[in-house]
Amino acid sequence: LKVGGEAPPPADGAAKYAAAAEQRVVAKIVTALETVLVIRDPAVRLEALKRADALAPLLSADYINRKLFDALLLGFGDANDDARLLTLMAMLAIAPRLNEKNRTDRLLRVVKRLESDKAAKIRTNVIIFYGRLAPELSEQLRHKVVLPAFVKALDDKIPFIRLAAVRALGATRDVFNAQIGARLIAPKLVPLAVDVNGHVRDAAIPCLEAYLSEVRKEAERMTKDDAAREKQAAEKRVAEVEAAKHAP
Repeated sequence: LKVGGEAPPPADGAAKYAAAAEQRVVAKIVTALETVLVIRDPAVRLEALKRADALAPLLSADYINRKLFDALLLGFGDANDDARLLTLMAMLAIAPRLNEKNRTDRLLRVVKRLESDKAAKIRTNVIIFYGRLAPELSEQLRHKVVLPAFVKALDDKIPFIRLAAVRALGATRDVFNAQIGARLIAPKLVPLAVDVNGHVRDAAIPCLEAYLSEVRKEAERMTKDDAAREKQAAEKRVAEVEAAKHAP
């Protein structure tokens, strides 16, 4: 029996046949995507951006870094707010697969400019972007880029941007140590505990309590370390006195 002019594969080879067929289909889709995603026409690029997060897994890391990244960067200069927003979301989808230079140098430099974007929804999603990307960044970049953006957003006049910043700080609590929490984060959260917006207050209070909890733990650890050092110093002094007594 032949179907479509081809003999069916043996039963034991069905899985391999299906996998090979799937690979051929994916290869054709990727070829088409590579053409569409680098087209400079704004309307075409906008439609592609809407599907970038779902399509990114089909693309190779090499293609993402050599072609797609540069094509997506065009979207940050688009006059259309939705295009800039979708570009940001598409970048978030591919960020884990970007090489170090593209991710920590070129991408962060462009996203930083969006912190002051005229569109509130862009500024909000910049904070969300930083919150999701923070665990992937070095401590230096988190302190130099991410934290200042969060702190700045806490003072934004738009309530949902302040809310986004509070939530981002809560979600990234593990990447900021207690010293940073005590000196730079908790003092900025205190005013938001009495924010005029109820949603901001409701988010700020547990976030502040979480950071203060880490600060208390660090303070207790430091106190124990101080006590241990004092005990060690006292024991050393006693040993020196005893040694002096028995000296010839």
